[in-house]
Amino acid sequence: MRAAAVCTTSSAKFMDAEMLQLLELIFGISVKESEIEIFKNYARRRPSTEENSDLGLAEVFALCDKDIFPSVHNVLQLLLTVPQTSVTVERLSLL
Repeated sequence: MRAAAVCTTSSAKFMDAEMLQLLELIFGISVKESEIEIFKNYARRRPSTEENSDLGLAEVFALCDKDIFPSVHNVLQLLLTVPQTSVTVERLSLL
């Protein structure tokens, strides 16, 4: 899912509003563009103590306060919950 890729700080399209608003069509989650922009700036300006300051999806979710950024929090929670890939089960042949 491309939406999960834009939720990492190393992505050139970090928190791209158009991509996240596609989730509204698929899952019915309302995403406010102004809230996305504020969270994007908040996440990029956080103090970094590590040499590698890029955050993955789980770290971005931990950074997102549910009370301050409710729709962004819901989107991130959805992306962490829904499987990103599917795996087929191997068939076992009974002898």
